[in-house]
Amino acid sequence: MSRRVVQVENRNITFATDDPISLVDRIQAMLKLLIKDELTAAPPDSVVTLAVREKGYSARVADNGLAGIVAIPSHVVPGLGSQDYFVNLTIKARNYITRQLTQKIPQDVTFPPHFAAQAVNLELHREPVTILGRTVRLDGGATVPLAGTQISITGIWRTAPPANIVVPPDPPDVVYVQPALYQDRDTTQSVRPRDFPLVVGPAKILLNDVLSDAASIFLSDRLGLASGDVLAIDVDQPDLTEFVEIAAVPATGAPDQPTIITLNQGLMLAHRRDAVVKQTLPQPPGTVRPFTVEGTEGDSLIFLDNLSGLTNGHEIQITGVPGKDEYHRVVTFSALSDADGYYRLPPLSRLAQIEIHAEKTVGIQTFQRTTIFRPDYRQRENRLDLTLEV
Repeated sequence: MSRRVVQVENRNITFATDDPISLVDRIQAMLKLLIKDELTAAPPDSVVTLAVREKGYSARVADNGLAGIVAIPSHVVPGLGSQDYFVNLTIKARNYITRQLTQKIPQDVTFPPHFAAQAVNLELHREPVTILGRTVRLDGGATVPLAGTQISITGIWRTAPPANIVVPPDPPDVVYVQPALYQDRDTTQSVRPRDFPLVVGPAKILLNDVLSDAASIFLSDRLGLASGDVLAIDVDQPDLTEFVEIAAVPATGAPDQPTIITLNQGLMLAHRRDAVVKQTLPQPPGTVRPFTVEGTEGDSLIFLDNLSGLTNGHEIQITGVPGKDEYHRVVTFSALSDADGYYRLPPLSRLAQIEIHAEKTVGIQTFQRTTIFRPDYRQRENRLDLTLEV
């Protein structure tokens, strides 16, 4: 603390200033985020919100995808000179999948007095949209519905190519998984076809409503259940069915009485009371198919090296370190039009542009159409009618 004498009229006053506040005792950025749309590399086209779970931090969001958290370093990371710290963030934007992020504030041996905020680039993934429409053919100047037309995605672009350059599509080695991914997956992890037929015998019943992310369920009984078994929850509702491994089964109490079963991870979907639950009989796994593009929790479209062995409506096991194994039902991106020519493809995401081929043979004539389509991710349903020609 330095001192100096200040003369006020005929009086001398000794004045001592406070020592400057050190850098680590000031409110400042602890983490800087640059948030972009995965498909365009531009900032999200809707308002972004950011929340941080840990106490002592405040979230800040600016324009152009800039965001971050601020705090006083000496208060929230006092031991940064000898250890790492972690913060849990939730990033939301309309029409994008909510991103849960655990971000490390790495150890800094120069702390204190030195501290520098880490910059992180973060991509948000679009929520899925559905492509639907009608297939028709021309007949004497009028259109006639084409029932039984095969509609398939035959090429994909992860980013939209420039208008003045021809960019060939990538192979459509993508599948829709139901439910969405339970956790982040990278390219060191893989998919294996593995069917989970239901065990013959009485079903079990959910006795309480279950919220998404719940890691336990209240069942009517525990007969025949053991740690490591895989349950199918909501088997009567195909769009809600989840396959989840049991982490623990209580050893006390009568087996035929209501029991709380602990799961090895939180559920992706909510389930209503009285939903039917059945034990499965996992079959031997098939050929390993590596991820070619990383996926994040909540993604329903995954990229693989090829689709051999993956058939519509069957199940898969996703495995690899780190992370727990998870199980899903697979849907491929193809459809048949109904008696009136209408079709609907599985929900689509993470693709900026696709090539769609439709084909139907009538007698000796083959009607077909190939078109390029860019989904509008601001609309839950994208209409695409297809007029097929010989």
